Amino acid sequence: MMTEIESTISKFQFVASSYGTKTFANKFTVFYNDEKIGTLVNSPRSNIIPEDLNQLQFENYIFYTKSLLEIRTIIEELTDCYNVQFDAINRLDVAFDINDENGYYRALNSSLNEGSIRLSGRKKSFNQYNELIKGVCINNGFTLGQRSSSKMLRVYNKTLSLQIAEKPHIIQHYQNNNFSLENVWRFEYQLNASFFSNLKDFGHDKDFFDSCHEKLVLPFQDVTYSVFDYSVLIELVSMAQNNFFTLKQNTGKKQINAEETIAFILDFDYLKTFYGTYQPTLLKLKTTHVPNLTKRKRLAKALFREYCANFQNVTYVLALNRLLDEMNPFDNTPLHDWFSQKMPFYLAEFKDVEKMKNRFDFNLFDEQKKLFLDEND
Repeated sequence: MMTEIESTISKFQFVASSYGTKTFANKFTVFYNDEKIGTLVNSPRSNIIPEDLNQLQFENYIFYTKSLLEIRTIIEELTDCYNVQFDAINRLDVAFDINDENGYYRALNSSLNEGSIRLSGRKKSFNQYNELIKGVCINNGFTLGQRSSSKMLRVYNKTLSLQIAEKPHIIQHYQNNNFSLENVWRFEYQLNASFFSNLKDFGHDKDFFDSCHEKLVLPFQDVTYSVFDYSVLIELVSMAQNNFFTLKQNTGKKQINAEETIAFILDFDYLKTFYGTYQPTLLKLKTTHVPNLTKRKRLAKALFREYCANFQNVTYVLALNRLLDEMNPFDNTPLHDWFSQKMPFYLAEFKDVEKMKNRFDFNLFDEQKKLFLDEND
């Protein structure tokens, strides 16, 4: 087990913690040029997670003290030095800080709470922040969405937060950029891994459709290194906000979308022009097979539950085998491979959560499974 890595070639140093996390057995503090830059975890405890997965989380202050190009360079050096690949984004937080001189955000929070302004889109969680300042309860913003969902929005008074928990690197960042600390409100999106699934980056090549404008023309790539461009970050937030944080007047109409739209304070087109180096093209590819795969996996679990609950009745094995013979479209392997990894977790769930007391006979299950496999052949 790796405890500490020091290299005369590498600028990196990994110092092991005495404990891991709930999900990973190993946890390391990562240093770059003797500066602490983040935390790396590996050796997953579950065999569902790829065993060679390494997950790096940057320290928050890094994004205030280094440019996006510098952070990208760190990742490139890390992947080159240790022969690993930047495969995907697990979580990305994008924030905009605005001097709210006219009290727009606090009024918006009150309007949403009172119902004079409505949010379009489907049902979602809405929670308010309240802080005690010298014994007085002050509204400090709101949260839209949940941590477990693909995206979540936080809107809160950053000036008030810095008074409660001072963060010198943020205050210094404001001073370096001549940004006033007075009444700063933060508009912050948390974009999780599911948000990036099937999201592709076509760079700045607009001509990726065929003559009928129906078929995508390759190549394209996953959104990884492109996030180190401000234009891409702005585009991602613009996509996340669409149909999620669209404000509407509330005049009592039955359909929310029939109400007049309220222009939001963030002008994404202006931000792209002012900050970006190019206009990115990000598209969410259609995934017609994903819902079907999800349904098949749920059906497999339901059949296995009935099999266990009915004292391993052999009639359920035939249906389960036929289902698991189908191919997983993501890796072109039989669903049997997926199920063999999930089965121990299902058995534990049936026992601990559903209080199923029937004893599971693994030998009997293997015999029944092979019996029907031979018949299928």
